Amino acid sequence: MYPQKGNVFIVDYKIMEALPTTIMAGKPVPLTAALCLLYLTPAKKLMPIAIQLGQIPSKDKPIFLPSDSEVDWLLAKLYVRHVDTLHGEFVSHLHNTHLTAEVFAMATLRNLPKIHPLYKLLIPFMSTQWPVLLFTVLGETLIIWTGGADEKGPVDLRFTLPS
Repeated sequence: MYPQKGNVFIVDYKIMEALPTTIMAGKPVPLTAALCLLYLTPAKKLMPIAIQLGQIPSKDKPIFLPSDSEVDWLLAKLYVRHVDTLHGEFVSHLHNTHLTAEVFAMATLRNLPKIHPLYKLLIPFMSTQWPVLLFTVLGETLIIWTGGADEKGPVDLRFTLPS
């Protein structure tokens, strides 16, 4: 349950810290495990009030504020938006939807006989998962494991997902 009072929130992307990135033009694509402090305005809009582009503040990872130069603040917000998009795709979507559903579907199909009560209970729900499983397998085959689209992307999935 969300707190009823309070108007300052923090978004922590620590889970993205150890993600290896692809190499573009001889340099690794920057990916930050940012911390973003947000303020909920009376109009119910979340506004960033401080951004740190790393988990531990240092000379190389300062805390950016709206009072910094316009370009610095814009770039800090861009980095946060970038890591938020990747978090949404890899954690919230890929992991929590496709990969989790795949585990239960494959375990059911491989280990339960068709006459098992649990199989009969789960199979109607899995019939809606077949397209999800198909796209997961196609995505793993065409994009992740063959070095396809991820070579142009910011994260090297070949080293983060088990084969």
